[in-house]
Amino acid sequence: MQPSPAATGPGRPAVTQLDAHGQARQGAERAAAEHRQQVEQLQQQIREHGAARDWDAVLAVNDQLAALDPAAADPDGLARSAREQITRDREADRAETGAQESASAQDGAGLLHVVPRTSSATRKRRRLIAAAIGSAVALAAVIIPVMLLGGGGSPGVRIVKYHAVRAGECFQGYDFGTSPYPENFQVVPCSGEHEAEIILADDYWAASAAYPSEHVLDNQSDDECEIAFSPYVGVAYRSQSRLTYDYFDPNAGTWKSGDRRLICVVHLKSGLLNGSVRGTGQ
Repeated sequence: MQPSPAATGPGRPAVTQLDAHGQARQGAERAAAEHRQQVEQLQQQIREHGAARDWDAVLAVNDQLAALDPAAADPDGLARSAREQITRDREADRAETGAQESASAQDGAGLLHVVPRTSSATRKRRRLIAAAIGSAVALAAVIIPVMLLGGGGSPGVRIVKYHAVRAGECFQGYDFGTSPYPENFQVVPCSGEHEAEIILADDYWAASAAYPSEHVLDNQSDDECEIAFSPYVGVAYRSQSRLTYDYFDPNAGTWKSGDRRLICVVHLKSGLLNGSVRGTGQ
């Protein structure tokens, strides 16, 4: 008698088509279980960050969840709440900044006013407010500090034009609370002490684009720099972090002359950096 075609040898059971289907089903069930577990873990992280009011972390984890399973994203509406809260915080910051700038502009003609940052968590561009002031005085405000810094002769120190700096470079000699809008940066090695590190430097807006208004420009700059923070530093920006970010972008006057540069920088809320922040996860 001939052996059955399904037999694989003496004493060995045949592997049927039904067995193969069963194994495939078990594999699919395991994969689905692992998927559910990953989804539940990310959702739990989002809820924990939401309870701590860490809105930036909520959005960062929700992005991971959306990539894994879009239908499971935004559990309990926490991602939506996070976006709304971040927007409210930014609007409050900008309203306070606008009030300070208005008050500074009324302090008197012929005086140079630099608007300080109201708090370490506020991220906004440095803006030079000059009322009825000569161009020579404005130029001196930039040149004199550079001369006093004494960069000449120091190893690795370079004076680099505003439009020539690149991401990954570090600079010193700039006070984010009082310094005017820079025309030059004193670039130093990131391995030593420095004020800030550049995480993005690009001609961000199209040369043919019309000036979008200061409010829109600030929103775009703030959003882009917050996005740039995570892949460069290695962690999503959080207000509790020891690091914060600032940016330099065009104003109406420089826009007319073709300025489309956006420079995003990271620095400590207090003190000097020592070493690069790239990939540190701080």
